[in-house]
Parts: sequence; C-alpha cells; structure tokens
Amino acid sequence: MSVGELKLNGIRPRRYFLPYFVLLLGLLITAFAAFYVWRMANAQDHIRFGTTTQELTTYVRGRPRLYIEVLRAGTGLFAISPTTSAAQFHNFVERLELKHQYPGAQGLGYIARVRRQKKDSFISETRIRNHSVFKIWPEQNRDEYNPVVYFEALDNRPHQLVGFDMSTEPARLAAMETARDNGLPAATARVPLDKDGEEPGEVGFLIFAPVYENDRTPATDEERRDALAGFVFSRFRAADFMKAILAIKDTTDIDISLHDGQDPTRENLLHDTATSVAPISGSGFRPFRAQSNVEIAGRTWTLVFTSRPEFAAAKGSSLVYVVVGGVLISLLLFGLTRAQVKARAAIERTASKLQNSERKVRKTLTDRERAEEALRESEERYRELIENANDIVFTLDLDGNVTSMNSAVERLTGFSREELLKM
Repeated sequence: MSVGELKLNGIRPRRYFLPYFVLLLGLLITAFAAFYVWRMANAQDHIRFGTTTQELTTYVRGRPRLYIEVLRAGTGLFAISPTTSAAQFHNFVERLELKHQYPGAQGLGYIARVRRQKKDSFISETRIRNHSVFKIWPEQNRDEYNPVVYFEALDNRPHQLVGFDMSTEPARLAAMETARDNGLPAATARVPLDKDGEEPGEVGFLIFAPVYENDRTPATDEERRDALAGFVFSRFRAADFMKAILAIKDTTDIDISLHDGQDPTRENLLHDTATSVAPISGSGFRPFRAQSNVEIAGRTWTLVFTSRPEFAAAKGSSLVYVVVGGVLISLLLFGLTRAQVKARAAIERTASKLQNSERKVRKTLTDRERAEEALRESEERYRELIENANDIVFTLDLDGNVTSMNSAVERLTGFSREELLKM
C-alpha cells in the first residue's frame, strides 16, 4: 500500500506499521522465551541425567559387593567343613534366600582343587558323598584340576556345570589365580557362557573367592598357593545382572552399556540395554552421554550412559507449547492493533468530514450575513435617494392606494405624509 493510498484511507504511514511492529516484537519475545525455556529444561535434564547416572553407577558398584559377602560366607562354610555334602550346600544356599534377597546371579557353586595324583580318589569320594555320577570334564592331562563340585542355580535354568574344569578356560583360570594369590575375591574378564549350557552369544562373568585349608589365609603368595583348597564362586549372565540393577531404578529413557575394561569397545561389551528394548520412532537425537568406571573384585568396568530421544520429550512438548502460545498471542495482538489502527483511521476520517461540513456551514452562514448586510445597505441608500429627491415619488398597491411617498410631496403639497396617506 502506497503512502498516497494510506493518506486516502486516513491511515498515517507510521501508524500503518504499528501492528507489524507489535507482531515482530511478539515473535521476538516468543523466541527469547522459547530459548529460555529450552535452556532451563536442558539444564534440568542435564542435572537429572547426571543424578540418574550417579545412582546407577552406585548400584552397579554396590550389587557385586553383596554377592562378594555371600561368597565370603560360603568360604567360611567350606573352610570349617571341607567335606560338605551337596545336601548341606543346598540347605546353606536356600537359607540365604539369594534368589529373593540378591537377584541377578545365576547361581552359587563350589570348585575343588584336585591334584593329578588325587584325581581318581577325589572322583570316587565325591560320587559316594553325593550319591551321584560325577566326572571331571573336559578330559585333559593336567597337573591340577579345578572342577565344579556343587552348583545351586538361582534362575530356574538348567546348567551343565558340575564336573566342568574351570581351569580349562583362560579367563576363568586367570581370575582364580588372582584370587588365590591375593586372598581376595576376583572377577573374570568377559567370558562366553555357551560352555556352561547357555545359548551361543550369551556372555557374562564369574567371581571367585578362595578357600584355604585350616580356615586361615596364609601371609605369602607361596603359602596361599600351597594351602588353597578350592573356590566358592558365583556366575552371572550379564543381561540378568543388569536387569537386576535396572529393577531398582526405572531407566527406560537412558541406555546403558556395560564394558569389561577401561575402553568401551564392542569386543569387551558385556551388555547394552539399547539392544534389549524396542527402538522408538522419530529422530535418533541423543543429547546426553556420560561415562564412568567402577572397580569390581579387582577388575575395572566401564559404564556408558546415553539418553534416549524420549528423555527430552517433556522438554520438547513444553517448548512447543511456548512457541505455539507465543505465536498465537503475537497474532492476536497484531489483529487487535491493526483493528484499532483501522478504527482510529475511520474515526479520523469521520471527524475530518465533520470538520469540512462545519466549515461549509460556517461559510454559508457568513455569506448569508454578508448578503443581508449588503441588502440593508442597499435599502438604506435607496431610501436616502428617494427621500432626498426633489421630485414627488410615491408607491401604489394593486388597488391604487398610496402606500409610501417621499418628503418632496410634503413640501410641495403642504400636507403631512400621514394626511396624504389617509386621503
């Protein structure tokens, strides 16, 4: 709209841009408000994410400690009674109520240290004591064997562990040697569990606690190696272990990957919750990521926390509300301001018309007054001319009666004007 059209419509050019200024100002305020809401929500999400990751780190660090205490109790049992039977071990585990009190472990077991010269006698004694068929497998010619004598499952799954020589698997042997030499519980690295009857691809870890003869812990490494009687151990399927951890705190909006070692790689991955939950639709934007390390029975684990897209869903919805609300309010103010500008322009046009009408009326009245004044002056000059004339001047009506006369009639006739009018 041109300036001439604006003036024609009664809208001043500056006033015409006022609604658009209000609209621009409203949109700017909306943008700043949306940015402020986003920043505050992002800060709150960051705090919530940090708090959640700290809590989960504490749970991951603390849960194995509970199992380690159970293993210590088991070492005490076998240190006091080396000839503990399968029934006695079963009663021991059952009274601990591990399935309910300490979920996450697949089971608790005992490994005996068997030297080559005592292998046959050990197998015979174990069969007699437990009234079962017992053999050490896999068959290998070794100086020392570490077969599983007892294993009490806690996850209601069949396990083929009894008789399995743990020292045939390098990662388990390394953990047992560490526990033996240090006299402390030791965890294995990431180990596949398919040898233990699990499905291919299942991974986990084991924790071994050493049992020494005569219920004592020798002072030197050499003495510990000589006095070693066996190990009490607990086996963990990584997925079940993390499931027990996550049961404590709801973390459906955060993915957790657990790695053995300080470098989170695919090769040392124990479990990743991202592969155990259904992916959500939409973008894969993950704004928060954190990493922490925990020490578990002599090994370092790495926890990687990554927020899922729904972690910030509440922030996104509140931001949408702010933007939509701000835009609607801005448009409303724009409409109101524009309506006011148009209404004011209409009022000013009406007022201008009234002023023009008033000026016309005043001009008409002034012209009429001037015409009346001119008429009076004309009549006065005509009257003076008639009165001062030397000739007789008179007027008659339609009936022939004299209606007026000048003073010359009085001078020439000697009669007064009233007398002459009565004649």
